[in-house]
Amino acid sequence: LPVLGLIETPRRLPNSITEAVLEKNKGGGGGHPARATAAPETKG
Repeated sequence: LPVLGLIETPRRLPNSITEAVLEKNKGGGGGHPARATAAPETKG
């Protein structure tokens, strides 16, 4: 069991939530949602 402590070490905690989120989304387009076109609402 002592070997497990050497192999599986926890990740360091980020200084803030913002750092953790920005680190995750670095190459993903900046976190903006994709725009979807919607059909006009028609009552009929």
